[in-house]
Amino acid sequence: MAKARLSYSNNWKPGTATVIVEGCGKYEGQLSKTFTIVKAPSTISLAAQTKPYTGSALSYNGNTIRTGSTGAVTYRYYRDAACTKEVAKANVKNVGTYYVKATLAADDYYAGKTSAAVKFTITKAANPLVVKAAAKTIKRAAVKKKAQSVVPVTVTKAQGAKTFSAAKWTTAKAKKCFTASKKSGKVTAKRGTPKGTYKFKVKVSAKGNANYKAVRRRLR
Repeated sequence: MAKARLSYSNNWKPGTATVIVEGCGKYEGQLSKTFTIVKAPSTISLAAQTKPYTGSALSYNGNTIRTGSTGAVTYRYYRDAACTKEVAKANVKNVGTYYVKATLAADDYYAGKTSAAVKFTITKAANPLVVKAAAKTIKRAAVKKKAQSVVPVTVTKAQGAKTFSAAKWTTAKAKKCFTASKKSGKVTAKRGTPKGTYKFKVKVSAKGNANYKAVRRRLR
């Protein structure tokens, strides 16, 4: 028994394909039909990621797993888990929890796909507080007349309010003759302080802020 002959066109990629049926023997004639080839599905998923604050916009570059399409991947950021409040990429820089979705673009053979949202967290950075100590000299003639003050530490790059601990004097004599300010770090030699070399320890703290951690430095 003769069988009908089948031939196809455009049946190797997504789109509209055609099948042609040709009769054989006593079955004569030709029938043409079209059918649709759809793109195969793709998948894409993300893993949550955490980065420290840098002062600049941060981008997700965590573990992205994809199958199917070879198209480009783009990321969008949100403030809420439901992903209704989108955040511009340039504004993803301050400490907090964001949510990110990845979209895989379609290619010639595979459909595009958007991932589920995952957390993208920016944590506080280390406080860049820098403290330097320097020896200071007070003239004996000046301290005979009245109290004299010096600032023996230089503080730069502090993030948040800075405070100074009361100096810890290494001798009872120094403790008796000097006072120290917790607000400014200024050390004052009382009037009549005798000649000599005095040593002490001081702690400098920066409270930190929304983007930087608190920190304490101790110098002697």
